[in-house]
Amino acid sequence: MKLARCARNGIVFWGVVDVEQARVRVVSGTLAGWAPKLTAGAGESALHFTGIEMPLGDVTLLPPME
Repeated sequence: MKLARCARNGIVFWGVVDVEQARVRVVSGTLAGWAPKLTAGAGESALHFTGIEMPLGDVTLLPPME
């Protein structure tokens, strides 16, 4: 799983990047809300998705800081 901080149309969000499909699925919630579960080993089950998915080429990848 590849996580990325992204921006599109001025909106900043976290997403899971599928490099093979060149797609990004938008993660809902804040980093502080899901990161502890993720780093504790919950994997992708720690994440909730908005249902929005977009081409990787439509987003700008940002440095991983908030």
